[in-house]
Amino acid sequence: MSEMFTLFWESVYRSYFTGIRQLSPRISLSNNLLSDTWQVIGRIFSHGYVLSNFIPTQITYSTLYYLFMGNEPATREYESSFLNTLSKRNETLLNRAMRSNPSVPRFQEPFQSNLVAILSHYGATALPIPRSINTIISQIARYHLHLQPFYASHNIRTGTLRSHDSIWNPCPSNYSIFHLFHLFHPTPDNVIDHFDVEYSNWRLSPRISPSNDLLSDTWQVIGRILSHGYVLSNLIPTQITYSTLYYLFMGNEPTTREYMSSFLNTLSERNETLLNRAMR
Repeated sequence: MSEMFTLFWESVYRSYFTGIRQLSPRISLSNNLLSDTWQVIGRIFSHGYVLSNFIPTQITYSTLYYLFMGNEPATREYESSFLNTLSKRNETLLNRAMRSNPSVPRFQEPFQSNLVAILSHYGATALPIPRSINTIISQIARYHLHLQPFYASHNIRTGTLRSHDSIWNPCPSNYSIFHLFHLFHPTPDNVIDHFDVEYSNWRLSPRISPSNDLLSDTWQVIGRILSHGYVLSNLIPTQITYSTLYYLFMGNEPTTREYMSSFLNTLSERNETLLNRAMR
């Protein structure tokens, strides 16, 4: 199931987030009024966490902190998160500036000009000097990671609360969020647990087993995510058999020919070849 959430978030990152190495919600003319869209993203964020402990860790720590806690992190977390949205070169330059001796009156050229070029891109108007560089970066970080995308972040959090209020109230501890952010590594293995497949062809159909045959809520959540993925980014999980997708879209059965073709695609290449030979 983690793979399903991974595919969804990869598409959402491209459409609704900004950053180079880590990402924060992007407010633009095309999406700043779509509160329902942000709330749907929040619902899927919550479903991913509840169903498979999935957390989209490409999102900045400061943004995740707000989504979990509903309030702002420490200033140092804003700074660290902001630096992680930059290219490695720009992060290195700003880190060097922040470690400079504050008693030095100004930075040397061309280092000074490089700093101005980076910071002016984010709206800084004050000339960066060693004494004020940390303050300037803190202000930029809080604005671009919290104030500017607050509408988006607030609606994402609203979606999470509406999906599983008992999970998010009371909020987890600061340590829990830090631990999850730094140690959680989603893998594709969980998605296979709900499907039967021989691995050569990778065509999947839902599996009913003692561990999941009564979890109607789980299957319905998967259905909601299928719908949200299609509506938000035209995402269709094409590893699922055609016959299964046909039923999900149409609500009725495909032709016998499509059942046969779909079934053969769930088999190993060897077994598919044998059965195709027999059918001819």
